[in-house]
Amino acid sequence: NIWTGDGFKDIPADRIGPRQRYKESLDAILEEPYDRTKVYPCIESKVFGIGVEAYTVGSGEFCLKYASSKEGVISLMDSGHYHPTEVISDKISALLTFDEKIALHISRPIRWDSDHVVLFDDETREIAKEIVRCDALDRVFIALDYFDASINRISAWTTGFRSAQKALLYALLEPWNYAREYLSETALTVELPKFATACLAAPESERPVLAEEFYRDWWLPIDKECFIAVMQAYLDNVPEEFRPAYYAAELGRLGSIEAWAEEIFGGGLASGKLSGIGDDPAYRFRKESVDYYNGVLLPEYLKLSGEINALYKDYMQGQIEFEPDKDFYPDANLTLRVAYGNVAGYAPTDGVYYKPVSTLTGIMEKDDPGIFDYNVPQKLRELYATGLYDDMPVCFIATNHTSGGNSGSPVIDKDGNLIGLNFDRVWEGTMSDIAFDPAFCRNICLDIRYLLFVVDKVCGAGALLDELEFAE
Repeated sequence: NIWTGDGFKDIPADRIGPRQRYKESLDAILEEPYDRTKVYPCIESKVFGIGVEAYTVGSGEFCLKYASSKEGVISLMDSGHYHPTEVISDKISALLTFDEKIALHISRPIRWDSDHVVLFDDETREIAKEIVRCDALDRVFIALDYFDASINRISAWTTGFRSAQKALLYALLEPWNYAREYLSETALTVELPKFATACLAAPESERPVLAEEFYRDWWLPIDKECFIAVMQAYLDNVPEEFRPAYYAAELGRLGSIEAWAEEIFGGGLASGKLSGIGDDPAYRFRKESVDYYNGVLLPEYLKLSGEINALYKDYMQGQIEFEPDKDFYPDANLTLRVAYGNVAGYAPTDGVYYKPVSTLTGIMEKDDPGIFDYNVPQKLRELYATGLYDDMPVCFIATNHTSGGNSGSPVIDKDGNLIGLNFDRVWEGTMSDIAFDPAFCRNICLDIRYLLFVVDKVCGAGALLDELEFAE
């Protein structure tokens, strides 16, 4: 690598002279014989720096033009050698459009100064993603360039090196994770193929019961329409190298997604036939999709994720030594998360107020035997008819901030007693992850008293209550 940071602090009278001399010097250097199969000469540019605020001889334009005019010479971009508003992640694809190979110095600039310890920041990640997205891992030489002498050298090496490693691993993981999530949110959501797998896995004697439950709520036109829509989106957005070969074979045989849908939803299991499920096109679609997910996408995703996780130990140790006075917070994923709040109603609009507690009377007001979701068990009707349970608490709302994944979490009072189970948010508070408004963001909880009432009185399992301890 050849880099000359010469220049002027103020505007020079002669700009071209130094650059002509620099070109002559580079020509002389590169005339020396060397093994071109082992050495790739690089020309590194610089925009400005301390002492060269007005003019740099080896500017970006000079070095790019010199490299492009000289056979076998490679352009080298240093992430700390550009204006603070520029990023080299945006320049990589431009150079790769014309150059067979390029070189990078990954550094971390701070204002006028470069070469600070590389961190796992946005630009480091973007550089890695751009290399991978351009399919240029074999065309880009990467070197780390930092020498911050103000911190422990081992800490600096560990932090910078692990940061670059993680950025590359995340970039390599991205297409696999994208393909994995896209498959699970498209092909694997179609209902008839899911039912085919469940039905074939069940004992033959149980299949009629499963079929009755499935066909009761399933509507063929909607599932077929969804199949066409999600598979079109999948084919439009997932690169062919990340798709099951089975998809290409079926589309080649049938000619279109619509024809594929006609085959899957045109008879057999779609018409209620429970024999020969293993040969049904709906079952084969599901099996091939799941096999590709579990056999190709998931293993690669887990492998790369495991390598990333393994780097975090060294990376965090380096970060702690790098900034010994900083408070580092642990990764809270998969750990206990506690949210604090109070039971409270709310007024979403003028003149409307929702009480904080609902009762069994509200359930009975919605009882409708003609609608499956509102058909109250007969035992509950009988208990309500006694008049003893009109005010039985069912649910309550509170000011806790909850998020996806909190459903089923215990709700405890200030003394640590279980008083309910969180399961939802009010309609007006669904945006609380983005903008929490304490005036009307409420989480919805099942009152533990109603749960115990159902276990004891409705289900007749009062013996379970004997195993519990109750607070006064």
